[in-house]
Amino acid sequence: MEDVVPKLIDVLLRNRHELLTVLTEIATAQAAGDELLRSVRALAGVPGELLRNSPRRPARLATFLPSNNLLYSQVLSGVVPSLCTDELRLRPSARGARAALAVHEVLGPSLRRLGAGRIVMTPCPRKEFLTDRARSDAVVFTGRPENGAAVAARLPAGTLLLSFGSGPDPGGRRTRR
Repeated sequence: MEDVVPKLIDVLLRNRHELLTVLTEIATAQAAGDELLRSVRALAGVPGELLRNSPRRPARLATFLPSNNLLYSQVLSGVVPSLCTDELRLRPSARGARAALAVHEVLGPSLRRLGAGRIVMTPCPRKEFLTDRARSDAVVFTGRPENGAAVAARLPAGTLLLSFGSGPDPGGRRTRR
């Protein structure tokens, strides 16, 4: 882990121009630069977080990405969890799909080369993604509370749901494992 994280940070910095080009299609240059910096800082803190918290290792993780903060969201919900899971599926929001895919295209080859986990970007409707990923050990949802509640209702009882968005956790769902 200690040797992978600096390499991941290097990937972000080496691909800075391409990432900023993608991000400035949907954000200001200042916001894109800040997002890149926050992504680097998030990665820099990973080794310490993993040592302090010793998270369990889910085999399969599914994440619904938000339509904003595309790089930062992919780092927090994709790159970081890929370090401690076997398979990770990301679903971009319909609004941000093109830019999210472009960010993934910049990062993906380097992540695969570093062995940072199996990350697959799956642009498809929410219901289709959820049906495919319902067997995941954990699901991360970002979005409106009513959509989060719909996601929670379709998950098996033992699946951990982490919900982030503009409202309360839909139903306060907890894992039963």
